Amino acid sequence: MYHRLPVLFITCLMVATAASKDSALAHLGKANQLFNEERFEEAAGEFQKALDNNPGLPTARRDLAVCQFEFRQYEPARQRFSELLNDKATASLAHYYLGRIDLIAEKFPSAIAHFRASSSARPFRDERYFLGMAYFKSLQLQNSVKVLNESIEENPRDFRAHQLLARALQKLGKTQAAAAQFQETRRLLGYYTEGSQALKRCGQSLSAATGQEISNLCGPLLETDDVDKLAALGVLLGKAQHFEQARSAWARAASLDPESAEIRYDLALTCFHLKDLGCARENAAAAIQGREDFPEANVLYGSVLYMMGADEEALPALRRAHSLSPTDTGITELLSNELLLWAEQYAKTGGGANARELITELDRLQPLGREQQQRRLALVQSLAYERERP
Repeated sequence: MYHRLPVLFITCLMVATAASKDSALAHLGKANQLFNEERFEEAAGEFQKALDNNPGLPTARRDLAVCQFEFRQYEPARQRFSELLNDKATASLAHYYLGRIDLIAEKFPSAIAHFRASSSARPFRDERYFLGMAYFKSLQLQNSVKVLNESIEENPRDFRAHQLLARALQKLGKTQAAAAQFQETRRLLGYYTEGSQALKRCGQSLSAATGQEISNLCGPLLETDDVDKLAALGVLLGKAQHFEQARSAWARAASLDPESAEIRYDLALTCFHLKDLGCARENAAAAIQGREDFPEANVLYGSVLYMMGADEEALPALRRAHSLSPTDTGITELLSNELLLWAEQYAKTGGGANARELITELDRLQPLGREQQQRRLALVQSLAYERERP
């Protein structure tokens, strides 16, 4: 027997449904605002509330998955993106993010498959960059170079692609081409810094904010697995001379990509500013190991060794730094001092021939400072006297 629902019950149900939809839209609006400000964890909470009130919001499901990815809830994000593969409207985006998740998990064949599926529809501008990274990580270097060149042709201002291309070329032994890409990387780094709203807010706080205010605005940016965002943050903080906070950004980046010579150099330079010479030495050495012809890293490494009194290591390091940066007057002066020190040591221990060789090398450098000239003259006189003795 068919029973009619009471009119009052139907009316209440309609009101409740309408209220629920209104509430869902309110949460969705707030979530979108937080999303645009890159406050992803807060946005995720609002997207979830919107879905609780109205499960039929496809954009909320999609953006919730993106938020979960951004604040590193990778497994829940993987599950949501896997579900989005079934919808043609979201399949390409889902492939992109699943590729990113697989790349983080070092599942390189799966990552390559997802990025290749994603790139056919191109939901983002950097699919080819991440595909190039997946090839690079799986040691398919020729494929990596090919894809990264295609990425740069489409988006020439993406410093990340230039940097990764440089590393791939370096591993292939193409040092000149690699050096050119490394140089272009540093030139373009500023473009990335300007692109993030969160980085802008952090940057705007640096001129007058206290340490605690900087931590509140910039600290959350450290909670990411995006090495490029961390590098941009490190540059921003370093330029503002907030070196302690910059070290946190570079250290986090180095933990995620320890083979990057650029990152290890920037961490070393930041430690140098903080007078942490041990940290500077370790990371400058790592930068040189990753890229032997890196001029700035060699200069920094030689300078740190000199300051630490590690003379046996400092002399060859300063020679190499000078050969790579012959117009750097600072490194030339340090090399001159180191040559004089060793020549004096040889003279004191009867190694006159070695001392004379070092003086000849010293004379080929730029004109010496007054103190250096006096030390050299005294040394030459002592060696001449030694020769004249019977």
